[in-house]
Amino acid sequence: MAKKTAEQLKREIYIGIGYSVAILIPVAVIGPIFFTSQGKDHRGAVLRWANNSNLMRGSAALEAGDTRRAKAYSQAVLQFAGTDNGAQLLMADALQAEGKSARAYAIYHRLVYPNQTSSNDDEHLLRFGAVAEAVGKPKEALVAYRRVINNFSFYVDKEVVNPYLDGQPELADARAVANMMPAVLYKRKGYLLALSKALHQFPNDPCLHYLHAYILSSFRHWGEAKEEIDRAASELSPEAGARLQFAAGSRFGFDRLDHGSRGVIDKNGKFTVTRYKMALPNRDVPIQEGR
Repeated sequence: MAKKTAEQLKREIYIGIGYSVAILIPVAVIGPIFFTSQGKDHRGAVLRWANNSNLMRGSAALEAGDTRRAKAYSQAVLQFAGTDNGAQLLMADALQAEGKSARAYAIYHRLVYPNQTSSNDDEHLLRFGAVAEAVGKPKEALVAYRRVINNFSFYVDKEVVNPYLDGQPELADARAVANMMPAVLYKRKGYLLALSKALHQFPNDPCLHYLHAYILSSFRHWGEAKEEIDRAASELSPEAGARLQFAAGSRFGFDRLDHGSRGVIDKNGKFTVTRYKMALPNRDVPIQEGR
């Protein structure tokens, strides 16, 4: 074998030094990040950020109707965090949107129904209720709807929610109330039309009339709100109705200036001038979809 020249040896030494620097510097800089407790915390933070980002993108895709992308983002999270509740619920949401109720039900039932590993999120409770009905589990659906009603019972009078929590309400009625409570109280998109439809379907429901009174009072139409409270009270027992009217009078202040009547309403609900009706959808006329 021919002996290496001094120039070749020098070049190999330089190359060796270059490789050493190229390897040792990244290890010296990145090593602490990956091989120390501080590095583990950093990696965990990066992973959580990536998971949250994927969940946000998946939710946006699902809202846009792209269930395939929503499931892909869910799978991306589950690949690294197989027990992530948010990713599993996103998968269930996408499956439900695709009409795959049985598969969605299995996930919802594990995470939502027992209330052990998931929150009391009203949206997922409502979705579980819907999918439970779809797979023929009405009792489980009613449990979910009752939990939603109970979650929002603080914001309404107990007299109008007790029949749903203590009694045996019809499933369809409980579903309507459970869907309307968060929609009205959060003023979600389309809540006025949705409430009008619910009142048309269940004209004798005291809680729906109470929610209508809540809306009217928020627009300072206390005169019409008083009428809705009276209607709600008429659907309860005389004792419960009287308690509701007394409590609502204090909560809504029916003796204040009424912007609907442009006059003053006394505590007995008597008006000084003729009122006009607030421009809400007419619940006495069937509502057609798309209007």
